[in-house]
Amino acid sequence: MLAPAPRIPHIPPWLLSATAAALLLSLLAYSTPAIVTPTMALPPAPITAHTVPPLPLLFTANPDPQNHLARFALGGSGGALHLGDSAVRISVNAPSDAPRQPGPMPQSAVGRHTIALSFTGANTVQPVGIDPSTTTVSSFRETPDQWRRNIPNFTAVKYPQLWNGIDLEYRVVDGQVKYAFTVAAGADPTPIELVYHGADDARITADGALELVTRHGIVRDTAPVSFQVIDGTTRDVASRFTMVRHDDGSVAVRFALGAYDPRSPLVIDPAIILSSGFIGGTGDDSVFGIEQDQAGNTYIAGMTYQVQGFPQSPNDTYFTSGERYIFVAKYS
Repeated sequence: MLAPAPRIPHIPPWLLSATAAALLLSLLAYSTPAIVTPTMALPPAPITAHTVPPLPLLFTANPDPQNHLARFALGGSGGALHLGDSAVRISVNAPSDAPRQPGPMPQSAVGRHTIALSFTGANTVQPVGIDPSTTTVSSFRETPDQWRRNIPNFTAVKYPQLWNGIDLEYRVVDGQVKYAFTVAAGADPTPIELVYHGADDARITADGALELVTRHGIVRDTAPVSFQVIDGTTRDVASRFTMVRHDDGSVAVRFALGAYDPRSPLVIDPAIILSSGFIGGTGDDSVFGIEQDQAGNTYIAGMTYQVQGFPQSPNDTYFTSGERYIFVAKYS
């Protein structure tokens, strides 16, 4: 529940609508979404913006059940994660520190570098959303047949039995994306192998982190923290990354583990950090109006680059189109 919002000049009429051919209206709703009809063009000059409250960092389900390339997407101005069937894609957007105005960004600012992650010898698994959020997203794209309402969001996504007895989970924790392998009691962790395709370079740093270098920044997996909970006590297990370079430019990553008790589950838990603006960066969002209704709900209208999108083909790295999008968020 937000604190009562300050009185800010009424939301101008132009903000509630825009030329449909030029903009996608993304409505981020915390309950039943409002309906906004695009009828008017943007004003000739921008209105002074206020700082936007942080929008939640969540995994958004793909409303297209046939798209196996990206069942879930998470991201913002810095980059994105697309979680598909037994495959993950990490996109790093080009950084842009210059102030942005409504309209297309320069082409140099919209390029993205995509790294494909596959899992050697894994089962073909469709990821599932777990820990659903109260946040839903509604997207109104051009014509009514493309509108999608109440798209669910999740704080975590799980690949059950990616290898026999081994689950993989992606989760948002304290503004970072963490992934963890859970090895069931009696299961063998040695089949776990992650193969990254498309990085310009890769290295394991002195502090044990895995760094994947792209032209726009570094994707950093912090050194793994592995542990077991036995009889209610957490016991650390020594672990580190190992890496092998392949002739095709890909790198294969495994985990070297110290002694552990195979009779109890084992958790291997790194974190992903995008150094080029970070996933879900808030530096490009602006608020132009805040209002409250009689029920105490707060409505915030503004512009953002944080609009979810999903690839349609293996070569498609689309996440945002380089346009600034109108959003209306309802906090209740």
